[in-house]
This record gives sequence, structure tokens and C-alpha cells, in this order.
Amino acid sequence: MRVFPHQKRTRNTVLTVRCEPDYGPKLIRFSYILALFFQENSAAATGGSDSQWQTIAQLIYKAGWKDLDLGYAAAMSWALFLIILVIAGVNAFLTNRLGGGKR
Repeated sequence: MRVFPHQKRTRNTVLTVRCEPDYGPKLIRFSYILALFFQENSAAATGGSDSQWQTIAQLIYKAGWKDLDLGYAAAMSWALFLIILVIAGVNAFLTNRLGGGKR
């Protein structure tokens, strides 16, 4: 039994299936749409011209690596970690309480 006309019959015939879906144009279109949504904006990446949109992570990076004040950056990192820990704890407590769970 030959699957394709160019396939020769041998003792151990292996079934070869040709699978070439046409993903090329769709993938290019998808990549273009993603590039439109996630374009790098240099002003937003630095927090704006006067740092008016600077995030806490950007501030920690600037303090630690650009200003070379690693102690201050480490202290801000620990403070951010504790804030996230408290918010996660409150969220877990409220979710459990409002859900009526026994956990």
C-alpha cells in the first residue's frame, strides 16, 4: 500500500502524512496586531518626561542601578513585598469569608 505516488514500497513502510497548514499570513497578521497593542513607548518606559507615570518597580530599578543606592532599593523592595503580602492576605480572608467556605 502506497500512501503517496512518490513513495516506494519497502519492507518497513512508514506512513507519512503531509501536513502543511497555511498559518503564514495569519501569523503575520497576528504579530502585526500584537505589535500595535504593545508598541514600546520610550516616554512610558521611563515613566514620562517628569516621571509622572513611573511605577514602583521603575523607581526601585532607578534607585538601585542608575543612582547606585542599592540599600534604598532593597528597602523599597521589602516594603513593596510586605504591601503585596498584606493585600494578598486581606484578599484571601475576604474571599473565604464572603464565599462562606470552611477552609
